[in-house]
Amino acid sequence: MTFSHITAEYRCTKCDGARSEHASTLSIPYVITAFIGTIFLSAVLLRTPWNFPWYYFFCIFAGEFLALFIAGLPLSFFFIGGSIVRKCPNCGAAMTLRGRHFTKTEKPRWSDSLLLVFFVAINVVAFIILHQHT
Repeated sequence: MTFSHITAEYRCTKCDGARSEHASTLSIPYVITAFIGTIFLSAVLLRTPWNFPWYYFFCIFAGEFLALFIAGLPLSFFFIGGSIVRKCPNCGAAMTLRGRHFTKTEKPRWSDSLLLVFFVAINVVAFIILHQHT
C-alpha cells in the first residue's frame, strides 16, 4: 500500500537552494481505514435501538470520508502552510514555485500518521457517544 502526496517544489532565486512541501491526498490506506470505521459504526447503528436499514451502510461510509476530511482540517490550518512567500533556508532570499506533482511513498509521512490519529479519535468519540445511547 502506498500513500499519495502532492509535492510542491520551490527553488531559490539567488542560490541553488531547494525545498519541497508535501500535502496528503486520498489513497488506499485511508479508504481501508474508513471502511474499517464503517464496519464498527454499522455494528452500532444497524442494531437496536437505531435499527437503520442495511443500505445506510453506504451513508455511514460517506460519513467516514467526511470524518477524514474533518480530521485533515487541523493539519491544514495549524501545521501546514505559513507564509505565501517562502524563504530560502541557505540565504534567506525569496523562493519561486517550480511546480506541483504527485508522489507516492511506501512509508507514511508524519502528516499521514497525524491524520490517521485524528481520524481514529473522531471515530472513537462517535462510537462512544452512539454506544451510550443504546
